[in-house]
Amino acid sequence: MQILLAVNLLLALGLLAWVLRLRKRLSAVEAAAVAIAAEAGIQAGNAAAELPDRKGTYISIEILNQIELARKESWVGGAFGSVAPALLNRIVYARTLKMMQQELERYHVKAEVRLHGGA
Repeated sequence: MQILLAVNLLLALGLLAWVLRLRKRLSAVEAAAVAIAAEAGIQAGNAAAELPDRKGTYISIEILNQIELARKESWVGGAFGSVAPALLNRIVYARTLKMMQQELERYHVKAEVRLHGGA
């Protein structure tokens, strides 16, 4: 009986340690998302105010496979995609924005690449 109790206690402690490690990783992912957003020039809650007033031609992109992309980057992104979809959305769109800026610069395209909307 005491052995069973000790085994259960060890299992519970292992589970607690695993949960604490996951929470620490989630905090790291959230901090990375904030850093990526800041690097990409995204201001939380102010995207609508940044919409340009001028008329012109725009390209719109909607990413349809966010969880799949997050899984390719990190197992943490895939694991927390269903738990924190808003965070996953911000990370994927900020990373996409950065990729687009880099590719356009590579081809010497002068463009203003911005993120608009709720992402």
